[in-house]
Amino acid sequence: MQQTPTDVLVAYLIFMVFWFALVAVILILGQGSSRVRDFRTRMLAQ
Repeated sequence: MQQTPTDVLVAYLIFMVFWFALVAVILILGQGSSRVRDFRTRMLAQ
């Protein structure tokens, strides 16, 4: 069985953390900002 290179794992983890952080920011800012709330509503409606 082949071992996955460490740099690939690090890139994958950075990618996942970026997307989780982006979603969290949209959810948190959507509570107060009407522009972000409208964006969030449009994205969830798709």
